[in-house]
Amino acid sequence: MGKRKGDMVGESVAAEQDRKEAAEGTAARDKVVGGGVADEDDGDRSFDELGLDSRLIRALLKKGADKPIPIQQVAIPLILEGKDVVARAKTGSGKTFANLLPVLQKLFAESGSTSRDGMRVLVLVPTRELCQQAKQCCRFTMRFRPL
Repeated sequence: MGKRKGDMVGESVAAEQDRKEAAEGTAARDKVVGGGVADEDDGDRSFDELGLDSRLIRALLKKGADKPIPIQQVAIPLILEGKDVVARAKTGSGKTFANLLPVLQKLFAESGSTSRDGMRVLVLVPTRELCQQAKQCCRFTMRFRPL
């Protein structure tokens, strides 16, 4: 299946934006649309200060994540507030957990609910590799949720 004209335009716009950011020296910073930019100065916040459940924090600590990285510091509070977030950051920067932790937080909060009929969460991802990564993150973290 070939690329459509719109796909190429989107790629050109993104490439042009990356070039502008590189020239401005902002390419290395994580971006969150609708919430600002994750700066290095935000590095003092903890997962607890982001409002995450203590069971999620315990799972993160067991995974070796003792504090949130910049993209998580900006995105998690916004998603917990119910806002839509579009984030862009380098591979391996923690975007998967930034998106999944608020969803898991909601599941943990509903763990005492008696109504368990039907689907509770649907996670859509663009690639098989990202699907596997999201699945691993969810499986590991959900082990800390009471049944």
